[in-house]
Amino acid sequence: FFIVSAGVATPFWDATFCLGVSNLLAMTAERPGFVDEVCRRVLECSIENVRAFAAARADAIYVDATLTTSDMISVPQFERFALPYITELVAEIRRHNQLAYVYYFGGVADRLDLIASTGADAVWIETSMKGYTNDIDSIAKAIGDRACLHGNIDPYGVLERGSDARLEAEVRRQAAAGAKARGFVMSTGSPITPGTPLSRVQRFIELGRM
Repeated sequence: FFIVSAGVATPFWDATFCLGVSNLLAMTAERPGFVDEVCRRVLECSIENVRAFAAARADAIYVDATLTTSDMISVPQFERFALPYITELVAEIRRHNQLAYVYYFGGVADRLDLIASTGADAVWIETSMKGYTNDIDSIAKAIGDRACLHGNIDPYGVLERGSDARLEAEVRRQAAAGAKARGFVMSTGSPITPGTPLSRVQRFIELGRM
């Protein structure tokens, strides 16, 4: 077994619990220094949480990078309000001999080099949806040997609703793309939907192991 024991969110996301989502996003333009200070203070708490999770001695700890994607903030905002904190959390996780996973719920095509620069051992990318495209082949080429990549098969359109042939073709396509990364884990890019039959999940696992 490989166990991801627990994880933390980026300070930028956790800041929403202090400021609210709308206020936080507005403050990145209107009061950026204040957002910096809130994120720095939240980071201190996040690091302590990483240390506590590391004491469980599993295999990996994740960083949830919600709200830091192209559909939410710009690349310059990502560089200021997300990248330094993700990098520090990754470093803290690895300091405790744990693997660091980072996952992104949103578009990432315009910031892949920055994402890879955090030093994360593995990167999870969401399925293409909501107006953005996360093409697994382009992502694998951009990340290259800097991180292990998790696939982003559409859990509704392909896994639940697609034909067997479509599911197999997508698994094969993603496996070929993932060969360009340092490692590849076959995965859906969003949670498996409740209407998905168990037999389809089993078939997905079988195909992923071929």
